[in-house]
Amino acid sequence: MSIEVEDVIFTYAGNSRTTRSGLSMQIAEGETVLLLGPSGSGKSTLALCMCGLIPHAVVGDMKGRIRLAGIDTRETEPAELAEVIGTVFQDPDAQIIMMTMEDEVAFGLENMGVPAGEMSARIAEALHMVGLSLPRGTPIDQLSGGQKQRLALASVLAMKPAILLLDEPTANLDPVGTSQVFSTLRKLKRSVRPTIVLIEHKLDGLMDLVDRVVVLDHTGALVCSGSPRTLFNDKAAELHRLGVWFPQAIELTSALRNAGFPIAGRPLYLNELAEMVRHTLLARGDMEARETQSAPSKVRAGRPLLDIRPTACLSRKNGWLKPLSLQVHQGQFWAIVGENGAGKTTLARHIMGLIPTRPGTIYIDGSDATTLPASELARKIGYVFQNPEHQFVTERVKDEIAFGLKNLGWQAEDIAASVERHLARFGLTEYANSHPFGLSHGQKRRLSVAVMLAVGQDLLILDEPTFGQDQQHTAQLMNMLTALQREGKTILMITHDMTLVAEYADHVAVLSEGELLLSGTVDALFTDDKLLARAGLRRPPAAELIHLLSDLLPRRNKEGVRPFTTEDWAQRCMEALASCKEGEGVQ
Repeated sequence: MSIEVEDVIFTYAGNSRTTRSGLSMQIAEGETVLLLGPSGSGKSTLALCMCGLIPHAVVGDMKGRIRLAGIDTRETEPAELAEVIGTVFQDPDAQIIMMTMEDEVAFGLENMGVPAGEMSARIAEALHMVGLSLPRGTPIDQLSGGQKQRLALASVLAMKPAILLLDEPTANLDPVGTSQVFSTLRKLKRSVRPTIVLIEHKLDGLMDLVDRVVVLDHTGALVCSGSPRTLFNDKAAELHRLGVWFPQAIELTSALRNAGFPIAGRPLYLNELAEMVRHTLLARGDMEARETQSAPSKVRAGRPLLDIRPTACLSRKNGWLKPLSLQVHQGQFWAIVGENGAGKTTLARHIMGLIPTRPGTIYIDGSDATTLPASELARKIGYVFQNPEHQFVTERVKDEIAFGLKNLGWQAEDIAASVERHLARFGLTEYANSHPFGLSHGQKRRLSVAVMLAVGQDLLILDEPTFGQDQQHTAQLMNMLTALQREGKTILMITHDMTLVAEYADHVAVLSEGELLLSGTVDALFTDDKLLARAGLRRPPAAELIHLLSDLLPRRNKEGVRPFTTEDWAQRCMEALASCKEGEGVQ
């Protein structure tokens, strides 16, 4: 089923800023299109237009038209369009309405009039396709964010629409879950060949799925369109200026070329890049095996700021965590990782006091957390929720940043200066008077981080801080956190992005089914195949390439702090090249 977008412009009510600049494009029946653009470019707005929620449910001014196989979305109610186009949004809570998993998947089928006998099989098949194997009747409020994301996808797949519209469908998923979703799309593409519109930034696992990439700029205008290999190579400079995501194979190839390593060809996949590097090294001749010394640690840990002691289990009512021992020192940068439902967010909520703990379990800066009033915890710990909407309390962006500062008794002129500084720092100045709920998801995330950083607590906990961010804003945010770490702040980052873990974290805590499997260094995680498999994790691309070429690349000793990063990958390849004995190439 084809999609026609004709000169579409949409302006949200109360917002003079147009989110779309006369966008026109066509998507052929059975085509898979990846839609890229910087945060706030209107990708999600376009998705709302395609599924009919704009203009039928979202207030604003829409010009132009969209047709799905000739059906005008302006003249057709979303409920009717749902039989044609199945949509998975960034935030699963925005589309889940029932109490249990099975009822949620059944809801759309019931509205379609699917016979009861067929419905049961469809529900089971859809839940299996997304890897959601929980007991029947599981309440949705007991699911993690990633599990809810899988459920939202299952609800759409069960309806078997001709068009799939997926807005960051893997944003809350662990690496194994992400791979499973892409595998499901791959099977659907081979069998029923739906038309797929995909907004996504985890690109390496889906490049073989994508027929065409469409790129929007900051105003929502169409910049370029083409096949992945052609577009990411020929338009690289322009795309970098926009700050959109690239496949890691492209980024890692660029790092090699910048370092002076000779790469012929235009690799799009990691295995292609690995083979090109292998061929180059072997063609140069025999190599001298060597082990190199890593750089010393940049950050020296201070006093224990967070101390969790293994005193007792927590009840299943509040989330399940087994007794664990974890000590975080001042100035450290920790990543908390694990599969969906492992207990990562539950752990963060216990630290914040949002879920009660028993006395003698959690100590904050030497004090038992159960003895500290909520106001004192808020002064010591900053927390960014997984869903930023859950923490907004005002009606203007600038008031949101000012809110916590007022409660702390800051002077008006200091508050105004801090608000202005953080609006500029996070690219939100032009939205100062906008309602927080009117921002894009990426902008909401930046606002939630700005609110936390404005207060300036010593311990910062961020739950998926880069969710919905383009590459440029992700880099800015992570560099900002690194700068805060150098100033002595302590960072706890919950993430499924293993590249962020490798590039920025000093230490990692790995959870699985409520159990702490590892509390240690990042390289201890990425060199342990069994641990990765048990925790539902995957190596980041740079680490995977180093693993694939471990017989050719020099090893790092265990004293280093940043192995398995993009810089480390390029450096190891150059060291391997330098160790080749010229003139003895392999024929």
